[in-house]
This record gives sequence, structure tokens and C-alpha cells, in this order.
Amino acid sequence: MSTLRQLIPGITLPANFDRLGRLNFRGSFDGFFEDFVAYGDLRTDLGRAIMDMRMNLKNGRGKASYSGKLKLENFDLSKWTNSNDFGLVNFSSEVKNGVGLTAQTASAQLTAEIQSFYFKNYNYQNAKLSGQLNRNLFDGTFSIQDDNIDFNFSGLVNYKDSIPVFDFRAM
Repeated sequence: MSTLRQLIPGITLPANFDRLGRLNFRGSFDGFFEDFVAYGDLRTDLGRAIMDMRMNLKNGRGKASYSGKLKLENFDLSKWTNSNDFGLVNFSSEVKNGVGLTAQTASAQLTAEIQSFYFKNYNYQNAKLSGQLNRNLFDGTFSIQDDNIDFNFSGLVNYKDSIPVFDFRAM
């Protein structure tokens, strides 16, 4: 991360990015730091990320545009978040028509398939998410079929206020 900060003066990233350790990227990075397409395999001390994404930050974080696919393999969320509640995660995701990188502006169509996710020493498996994020509102579906949980959610989650509001059907 220190090398990346030298390459991109003024870049501000959350402190947990330093926990990634050594970065080894194989692939292509076309464009500029504020408008790029990245395709490849990023290996870090915390795990592997396979990506095919586009990001345009020319108009700032609030009006950024983005889309693409990201797959994490054996990524250590415990070290990334500095919380022992988490463990390794394996998932694939896609973002379409993404706009805005702040809670007040974020909007995107999201899909994700979580193969495995360790939380509080339990390995949750076979979870799927699909829906539309519009600022602090998520409208979509979430399902998980695991040995210990069989759950289907369809509806809205509204985080506009300090207490989230849920309007959904669950089975």
C-alpha cells in the first residue's frame, strides 16, 4: 500500500487496506487512476481477488460510475475487519449500473453468490443475494440453504434513519 500511495499522491483509503500486505496483480489495468478498467488476479496476504471491473471517478466519489465482477477466494475477513467474529469468505459478485460511492449517492444492481462465509466460528454456505441498491434502500432477495438454516427473504431494507426499517416476506 505504501507503493500505491507513492504512485497516487493524495489517495485516501481506509486503514484496513494496509492489512492486505503484499499485492501481486497479474492482468491488465487500462486507463488512468480516476478512470480505469481492471481485469486480472490480485493476490494479497489476506486472500485472492479475481476482477473484471470498470471505475470512473472523474466527477468525484459521489458521482462515480462503476460496474463489473469480483470474486474473492479464501479472503480473511477476520484480519481485514480486525474482528474475530469473522473468518474466511468465498464469493462471486456482479455490479451493474453502479453510480455513487457514498451512502447518500450509491445506486447499483447487485448479485452475489456466497459459497462460504465464516461468522462466529460457523461456516455458512450457499447464500444468494440479488437486488437494487438505491442510496440507503435495498430492494431485493436473499436466500440461504445451509445444513442449519433454510431462509428466503424478499423485500426492502431501509437504512435512511438510525434504526433500519424492514418490509419483507420471509419463508
